Amino acid sequence: MITEIIKECLEKGILICLILDLSDWETVIIGKVLSFDDKNILINEVNPYGKIIRKKRKIKISQIKVLSHSDIYGKDLDFLHSNALINYSKAKYIYFGEDKRSCQNKLKKFIENKKIISIFINDEYVIGIIVNQNDNDILINNYSYQGLDDGFSLFKHKLITKIRYDGPVEQKIEALKNLKNNEEHFSSNIGNCH
Repeated sequence: MITEIIKECLEKGILICLILDLSDWETVIIGKVLSFDDKNILINEVNPYGKIIRKKRKIKISQIKVLSHSDIYGKDLDFLHSNALINYSKAKYIYFGEDKRSCQNKLKKFIENKKIISIFINDEYVIGIIVNQNDNDILINNYSYQGLDDGFSLFKHKLITKIRYDGPVEQKIEALKNLKNNEEHFSSNIGNCH
């Protein structure tokens, strides 16, 4: 059965996710099938942003413990991979030790532009869009790694150590958010076509 699934993924150009070690489900190999035979599969491996990180990786089919495809994660990666949307050299930071006025002005621009950002409190962070701010607080509309609305968080300014924007994570979420919004808009208007 596995070779039939691999063949389908090759023919349709679908990304596959492979797990070779059941004791380590975090180690997933993701890629596009280039070719296969009854013993081996050859893939272009991609990272979590859809960028090819290893060309022509050969894997023994007998090593594959789990093969999945066409799930939400795979479809999102396929979209990012197919559209080459991530600019890896672009990430920027605002450190909250900077001039307070300068930080406030940048935050206002983020609000105006509805820009996806990551807000850090030491090593922990949340990703989203700043909805509102005042001298004490910042209100964030959170977004998941899949680009889906994930509720709201309020942070005290004094706890924030830095803000990252235009990095690969933020670009990925922005692209997936836009994709999901377009899908929702499209599906909600299907019934209106005459």
